[in-house]
Amino acid sequence: MKRITILLLFCPLCVLADPFYVEEKVPQAASYEQNFANKPQKSTAYRPQGQFDEVMIDVDFDTLRLVGLIKLSEHYKALFIDSERKLYDFSENQYLTLSDIQINHIDLKQVSYIDWRKSEDCQKPLIKTIKL
Repeated sequence: MKRITILLLFCPLCVLADPFYVEEKVPQAASYEQNFANKPQKSTAYRPQGQFDEVMIDVDFDTLRLVGLIKLSEHYKALFIDSERKLYDFSENQYLTLSDIQINHIDLKQVSYIDWRKSEDCQKPLIKTIKL
């Protein structure tokens, strides 16, 4: 009995259960590496001028959909929703740092914003409008 217990103590069975001892690649990790390599980040040298509030969101602005425009006292807010049904609200003079978007003007019919990433001239930035 003692010989069996001593043999089991020194037997390297823990090597087979090691999660880092994997011969093949995990398919999910391989697809993530391919997606990461295919989407290089485009950076721009253009920055908005003046006073603005910087906002960090975890999704790209192009994937958001405008669902509503509201007026609170004297200020307007634009309500956007993403594919996971998360609600985002933006007001005028906000700058979305990850998407390089500056919310320019909001009224009860439309939202106009500056897309600094796609602008070719700093003096004449690309202004886009989303209508409700």
